[in-house]
Amino acid sequence: MLIPGAPSQTWVFDGAARRWRQLFPATSPALLGARLAFDAARGEIVAIGSQEDPDNCSTGSSGETWLWDGTTWRQAHPVAAPDECATVGATGMTYDAARRQVLLVADNSLSETWLWNGVTWTDAGAAPSEPTTAYDPISRRVIAFGGYFFWHGDNFYGDTSAWNGTKWVGLDAGGEPRDPQPRAFASMTYDPVVRALVMFGGLGPVYPTASPYPTKHRLSDTWRWVGTHWVRMGTATSPPPTAGASFVYDTKDRAGILAPGGGTTWLFTAAAAGRGYFLAETNGTVVAFGNAVQVGDAHTLHLHQPIVGLARTVTRKGYWLAATDGGVFSYGDAPYYGSAGGMHLDQPIAAIAATPSGHGYWLVAHDGGVFTFGDAGFFGSTGGTHLNQPIVAFAPTPTGDGYWLVARDGGVFCFGDAHFYGSAAATHLNQPVSGIAATPRGNGYWLVTRDGGVFSYGGAPFEGATPSAQPVIAIASSPTGRGYTTFDAAGGAHFTGDAANHGQMRTTPRHTDVVAAATT
Repeated sequence: MLIPGAPSQTWVFDGAARRWRQLFPATSPALLGARLAFDAARGEIVAIGSQEDPDNCSTGSSGETWLWDGTTWRQAHPVAAPDECATVGATGMTYDAARRQVLLVADNSLSETWLWNGVTWTDAGAAPSEPTTAYDPISRRVIAFGGYFFWHGDNFYGDTSAWNGTKWVGLDAGGEPRDPQPRAFASMTYDPVVRALVMFGGLGPVYPTASPYPTKHRLSDTWRWVGTHWVRMGTATSPPPTAGASFVYDTKDRAGILAPGGGTTWLFTAAAAGRGYFLAETNGTVVAFGNAVQVGDAHTLHLHQPIVGLARTVTRKGYWLAATDGGVFSYGDAPYYGSAGGMHLDQPIAAIAATPSGHGYWLVAHDGGVFTFGDAGFFGSTGGTHLNQPIVAFAPTPTGDGYWLVARDGGVFCFGDAHFYGSAAATHLNQPVSGIAATPRGNGYWLVTRDGGVFSYGGAPFEGATPSAQPVIAIASSPTGRGYTTFDAAGGAHFTGDAANHGQMRTTPRHTDVVAAATT
């Protein structure tokens, strides 16, 4: 971190000790405002800024470029650079690993894209107006969200763009009710545990009833980018409303570091995905394996009907159980949003699934009736449709704006933004279908039958199948989508592709049959 001043102060964060430590290099810049990014191609931090504040900067002078080699700062003297005012107004600076360049969005009335190649800056043309940027290694592009422009009042943007190496390309994401609200000065970084860009906070508009012009307020919501849409993330705790904070990922200590100023630092930590799972029995017993933690179950309760479904929270520190009568039981940090226990159901509940944000869930009945709670959206059902076989499983899309239902005969029904990639309805099955799992990107799905047969569709790769003497009750994707785990009624787990083995119940006494599974 570089703290403005003359000279500027250099600080580093010790993730193990959870504290900041000041360094005293032989040479330091004297910048009142600066943007920093680590240039991985050259192994140094690049800083660009100005010794002048926004009121005294000059468009006739270039911003200063400084390089940190791990020991001291040295000033670079590129033949071209953004002007002082543009560097003071810069809102986004990130390393583009695909092109081995540092990308800066500089702003002085109009936003421009500048690229640093280790020697000089190059003006690469127009940019979105004052967005938040970060590099997405999955798509190998710099992603920009939101922005701000002052013209007859404050104007905030809520669109998403990507840098393709030549220009910014608008993406069909943002602006819908379930998207992040328009904002500027948000904080964004890539989290390899979440396997997505994570965006926090920013400055957004509030429209007073007596004025057509918005006022500004700070935000405190957390979002992740799933490649096509933004998805709200639930967190156990959250920093206060914040705008303009530095947010970087510490690969050594595996945490995102958010520094909003004022002497406070927040760490964003996510449980490693795919390193455990929960199994639920019909009597409500929950057993945890790997990094999954058992936080309670329903086996001591008098249940009117057996448990049939299990869904975990986004923090992996809680879960919901669902019974066939629609009763929902919450454990750990899983909030209770309601149930169908007091409703008249034409058919019993077959499954439960949590929304991507963790702020709601769906229940689905055997006739395909869908019941929504919390922020779960209703996008349709087969409740009024004649089905050849009952619905047995449910899978939401990564955006939460759609879902798939699958019937015992392999028929697949799509709603919302869930695409149809095929079904097993016309396939001769030795045993009925019992589960469905979507790929992490939502571009395909797998079906599993009770004898362990696996059928893959769309972008879901077929990695093999393990025949099971016990009825298979569920299938789950690995974090990468290059493997999957199937679970059987005896608590056995069968692994293919890169899915990892975290244990099974075959050597552990069980009270009743396993009916549901959820991976962490």
